[in-house]
Amino acid sequence: MARARRSDRAARLGNGLEADAEGTRLVVEAADQALVAQSCDKNFGIYRERTGSLFVKAGSPRGATIAMGNLLGLARTMWSMPPDHGAAVARIVLDDPELRADWRSELDEMGGRIRMLRARLAAFDPRLDYIRGQNGMFSMLPLSPAQVLALREKDAIYMAGSGRFNVVGLSDDSIERFASAVVREMDG
Repeated sequence: MARARRSDRAARLGNGLEADAEGTRLVVEAADQALVAQSCDKNFGIYRERTGSLFVKAGSPRGATIAMGNLLGLARTMWSMPPDHGAAVARIVLDDPELRADWRSELDEMGGRIRMLRARLAAFDPRLDYIRGQNGMFSMLPLSPAQVLALREKDAIYMAGSGRFNVVGLSDDSIERFASAVVREMDG
């Protein structure tokens, strides 16, 4: 397995494209057989297009033939002819060096924004510090369904009843109001 070069770590939503894939690569290397599914929803912003890829490590030529037959059978019964719009968009971006560089730059910018939002939330109260070390667009708050409902009714702050919220949905202007209301509810 080739190790990520420092220059490959620029574009990221977590720790970088290569760094984020490292754990998956280690598991696949250790396994005789593996399936790895990848989606383009978030990193290309093409939700609802069912765009992604499936990688199969079959372990043998016979296993590859069996896997391909099963996958083709599943594909035929599930959708027959999948949409191609999202795949076409991803292919155009990835095949053009200038567009690919723009995409990676935008990923890096978004990753930086997410890390900044997480850092600001974490700095607001020590009980929110765990948010700083997480990656991705979502996080969980240690709130009960009743506390989540109170945030909705008192502050018009919406999230899943489990306390799962969209970090990226926060604006620079709303972080303090959000964190203040959350801490108030945590204090009960």
